[in-house]
Amino acid sequence: MNNHPPKSSPRRRNIANWAVPATLLFALVVLCLNFIPRPQPHANWNVSPGHVLDTRITLQGYHDASQANPASIYYRGEADVTYSANGMQYTQWISVTNITPDREWLAFRLSRRKDDSADVRWNPSNPQQAEATLHLR
Repeated sequence: MNNHPPKSSPRRRNIANWAVPATLLFALVVLCLNFIPRPQPHANWNVSPGHVLDTRITLQGYHDASQANPASIYYRGEADVTYSANGMQYTQWISVTNITPDREWLAFRLSRRKDDSADVRWNPSNPQQAEATLHLR
């Protein structure tokens, strides 16, 4: 017979005790990453005033229906804009909105043009590569 009391096993750390704080810490880190300023991809592009000749809504694509989601159609607003870059005149259709499934919102946004002017941001090495921002009411 053994007169020694049984050795107590070392306390095992329960994974559940660490899972919640680790998850919260991870969520906090991800949230903080959203507030880190990122360089604008076209920050070095030149800006010129543009004249809007017309606007339109274009079909950008669609997503087929599945059992969980209905079919979606995606649109983008574009403007036919004339602008000067490097001493040359350009006229082209330029995207003026992000892609969205809400065609009515696009029609409303394009109808809110204050006038026929826009700011055109264009690539100095390729002036035909451009983005436009409409002046809205």
